Amino acid sequence: MRWRNGGTNDHKTMLVGADASRMLQCFLYLLMRDELSTGKVEKIMDRIRTLRTKNETVQFSATRLAEYAAELAFELLGYETPPGE
Repeated sequence: MRWRNGGTNDHKTMLVGADASRMLQCFLYLLMRDELSTGKVEKIMDRIRTLRTKNETVQFSATRLAEYAAELAFELLGYETPPGE
């Protein structure tokens, strides 16, 4: 799967392996426990699996939303600096 968001990958530090995985697990757990049904999350995962299988490009139509999602993703991964800085 390829992502188009205009961001760069020149970040100083990131969490590795288990730490990043644990942060993502925590986020998903809280999201599904408190905010979004597991069925909706599974539908989203199915879409992502399909995109990955077909090696399709994701086109973000809402630029600011895509940027915010990237910021949150980088924070969860433990990057010291946000994308593009």
